[in-house]
Parts: sequence; structure tokens; C-alpha cells
Amino acid sequence: MIKYEKVNWYDEELDDYYEDENDGRVFGIYTYEGEDRIDVTWYKSEEERDFAYDLHSGVADRIGKLE
Repeated sequence: MIKYEKVNWYDEELDDYYEDENDGRVFGIYTYEGEDRIDVTWYKSEEERDFAYDLHSGVADRIGKLE
């Protein structure tokens, strides 16, 4: 089952780990298959990230109902 999680570069403390600001892309979406994180996408604005999250979540919900 595919799941999505909204994340923030700073909340994940990735700025400390990578010692950079990710070119301003600090709003992210983690994609999970089961318990495994299989992808991450970063966006410059929270609005852009939230739009993508809503889009992906809706698609995932419809696919899940078809299985």
C-alpha cells in the first residue's frame, strides 16, 4: 500500500545533516510502500507541496479501493 507523509526539511533536521538549505526546497512529501520509504520530493512552498500531497493522496485512495 502506498502512503504519503508531509515533512519539513528543518523538522527532519536535514539542514544539520547536509549542512545546507536544499536550495529553498524545504517542504517535502515522503512516499512509502508498506513501511519502506521509496521516494521523497521537495517543494519551495507549502502550498505547492500541499497541492501535490492532495493530488497524490487522492490517486492513492482510488487505487487502494480498486485492489
